[in-house]
Amino acid sequence: MSDMIVIEFCADADRIENAGLVQDGKMVWLTETDFKARVRAGAEAVIVLHGSHVVGHSVELPNFTDAKLLKILPGLMEDKLSVAGEVRHFALLGERDPEQGTRLVGVIDTEVMDNITTKVKELSLSLFAIVPDYMLIPQNADRAVAWEIGGFVRARLTDGSGFCAEPGLAEVMLPETAETVSVSNKKWRQVLETAQTKHTNLLQGSYAPRGDILAGLVWFKRAGMLLATLCLVWFGSVLLTASQNNQKADLLYQEAEAVFREALPDVPRIVNMEAQMRRAVADARQQGGGEFFALSQMIFSAVQDNQETMLESLRYDSENGNIALSVSFASFAESERFKDHLLRAGARVTEGSSRQESARVFSDILVERGD
Repeated sequence: MSDMIVIEFCADADRIENAGLVQDGKMVWLTETDFKARVRAGAEAVIVLHGSHVVGHSVELPNFTDAKLLKILPGLMEDKLSVAGEVRHFALLGERDPEQGTRLVGVIDTEVMDNITTKVKELSLSLFAIVPDYMLIPQNADRAVAWEIGGFVRARLTDGSGFCAEPGLAEVMLPETAETVSVSNKKWRQVLETAQTKHTNLLQGSYAPRGDILAGLVWFKRAGMLLATLCLVWFGSVLLTASQNNQKADLLYQEAEAVFREALPDVPRIVNMEAQMRRAVADARQQGGGEFFALSQMIFSAVQDNQETMLESLRYDSENGNIALSVSFASFAESERFKDHLLRAGARVTEGSSRQESARVFSDILVERGD
C-alpha cells in the first residue's frame, strides 16, 4: 500500500507549513529534512489549502448527479460572485441536505488550482485530494465555530460553509453569537490528521484525478508477457506450416512437371505449365474437329455422287479419328460404288455387317483417313 502524506501550505502557497506522513495508521510530523529523506516519490498527497483561496456557499441545488451539477454550477453561481469574467473552478463539498435540498459549493480561482498541482508535481508526489482548511473544523448546527491559528481565523458556519480571514475581517464576517477561540499548533495538527478522511475534495471536473495508464499496465504485465509468448508460438507455427506447405508444393510441382513432359514431350521449355497444357488440349481438340470435317466432306461427296444412296446415321469417334456410318443403298452395286468413291478420295474404308431389308441394302461402314 502506498504512503499518504498530508501537506498544509501557507497562505501564499510558497512554502509548506505542516507535513505529516501517514504510516500504519499513524501520523508522523516531518521537518524539512525529514520530508526530503522519508517521503517516497509517487506517494499520495492530501493538500490542506489555505481557506482564503476558497469561498464556500450553501446553495439549493436540484437532485442531479454530481457530473451534471458540475456542468450547470457556473450558471447557477453567477449571481453569487462579486467579480464577473474571472475563470473559476467549482466543486461540490460534502453531501446534499435531503430536507433543505442544499449543498456546499466551493469556488476557487483556477490559477490557484494550477499552482498547487504544479507544486505537487515538483515534489514528485501524486495528488490525491485538495481540502480547504476550514472544512476540517467540526460543524456545529447551533452556532458558528471560529478558531484563530497562526494569525488567521478559520470559521465553520452552521450551514456547513466557512471561510479563512484575518482577525479584523473575520470579526465583521462572523455572526454576533460566534466566539473566536485560539487553537494551539498541536491541536491543529490533530485536526490535520483527519484531512485524509474528509469528503471535501476540490479535485473535481477538469481537475479530477485520472488514472495513469502506464501504471495500470503494470497489473497486466504477467498477462502481457503470456500474450506475447502465445503470439510468438502462433507466429512460429504459422512459419512452420508455411514452410511445410512450400515443401509439399515443390514436390507436387515436380510430379506435375514429370507428367507434363510425358504427355507433351515435344515442348522444349516449360514457362507456364497450366497455360501450356490448356493450349495443347485446345490444339488437340481443334485438330480433332479438322479430322471430322475432312472425313465428313468425303462422305457427303460420296453420298451426293450416288443418287440412290441414303445416309442413315453418322457417329464420330474423336479419340480414334474415324466415323461410323450406317448407309442404305438400292443395290449391292451401289454399295460398291460408294466405297470406291471414298477410297478414291483418300479414305480407308472398313465394311462391317450388311443386310437387305425389303428393296434396300443396309451396310455398316467405318471411315478413316488413309495413310
